[in-house]
Amino acid sequence: VDFNCTCHPSVSGEYYLNLAPVARMQRIKVPHGQGCLGLDFDFLNPDLGEKVTNLGLPVAFVDSSHGKGNMLAASAKLWASCLEGKPLLTRLYDFNRKLGSLPVAKQMVEKLFE
Repeated sequence: VDFNCTCHPSVSGEYYLNLAPVARMQRIKVPHGQGCLGLDFDFLNPDLGEKVTNLGLPVAFVDSSHGKGNMLAASAKLWASCLEGKPLLTRLYDFNRKLGSLPVAKQMVEKLFE
């Protein structure tokens, strides 16, 4: 199981840790014009059998930048989706989820804080 780990400060001086188990995405070849940004590749979450282009997401991965909402939009349509805020991040995290990882993540967090 891979993890995206980010730490976010609050206005009150506390910090919030986001530890999200994520699937390992696969870059797959598709016919030219049908992939990301009209190119010949797409990204597949093998656990879900879902491709990023089917979801209209501006990016494929939850990482240290995208996982906080920092995304580069390459078209007006993708720009509009970025302005959705939390609903877009929710869909991005849903696409990146690693099925069956909750018990592993729970075990890891418990071990870290023993």
